[in-house]
Amino acid sequence: MFKIFDAHCDTVTTAISKGEKLRKNNLHNDIERLAEFEKAVQVFAIWFDKEDCENLYESAERAIDFFKKQADENRDIFNVIYNGEELEKSRNVGGILSIEGCEILEGNKENISRLYEKGIRIMTICWNYENELGYGAATEIKKGLKKFGMECVEEMNRCGIIADISHLNEQGAYDVCQRAEKVIASHSNAKRVCGHLRNLTDEQIKMIKEKNGMIGINLYPPFLSEDTKAGIYDIEKHIEHISEIAGENNIGFGCDFDGIDDVPENISSISDIYKVRDAIERDFGEKFADKIFFDNFYEYMKIYIGG
Repeated sequence: MFKIFDAHCDTVTTAISKGEKLRKNNLHNDIERLAEFEKAVQVFAIWFDKEDCENLYESAERAIDFFKKQADENRDIFNVIYNGEELEKSRNVGGILSIEGCEILEGNKENISRLYEKGIRIMTICWNYENELGYGAATEIKKGLKKFGMECVEEMNRCGIIADISHLNEQGAYDVCQRAEKVIASHSNAKRVCGHLRNLTDEQIKMIKEKNGMIGINLYPPFLSEDTKAGIYDIEKHIEHISEIAGENNIGFGCDFDGIDDVPENISSISDIYKVRDAIERDFGEKFADKIFFDNFYEYMKIYIGG
């Protein structure tokens, strides 16, 4: 089996909402299935819909506690990663924590350093809607980061948190790339291939490349194809387009498992990702497949995580 580094899943908060565990569950992703790979690193996002939570920050703290408890109970095969040294020493399954949507900060910049101390290493500026920092892609608002958003990016720089522009609107993404020391789009595809508002323009792809950032391919069918369904061929089209613009060292996967309500044809969970690997290795070569499935995000995080 090959190595995999996946830059985004929603398994933690989905497991909490459905009363599931992280080791083994009925979701898209779990520790036991990740342990089937030669080596696996999974970024676990903390996300809550603001309409469902009275206190987003407290909900995030409880989710982090749940994650750490699950990690402790499964330390035979799983460990939490906080920095590059721990990434290199990680056993066959390692987990990194991220925040998806900085509305979780509840307007308090000091919560950034508090979350860093609790293990958060990546923060997505917005989810689909507007928050105190800026505007999500779904708002279709043309404005950039708000003043508080710019202050938060500076605080992320100070703490060593990676800024994630997935879900952010175009001008906001430009502002982040101008101000952040470390930028990724953890789970976003190419708008030139599929015109969904959540996808990246060629200019955004170039900006991420210029920051030496990373782009993770998302497996959600509406982000892959404008048809009603999507398959492995559509995944390959996005990979090919992004690699043509950003090169083959700045692209990986951010599958979005347990955060999507539909999956590509013949892919029902993380266990089926080998089908994508087989196709990419056949069409682009083993070295390229190694890079986008593991090496690129691994080498990036080895340098930038936690520092």
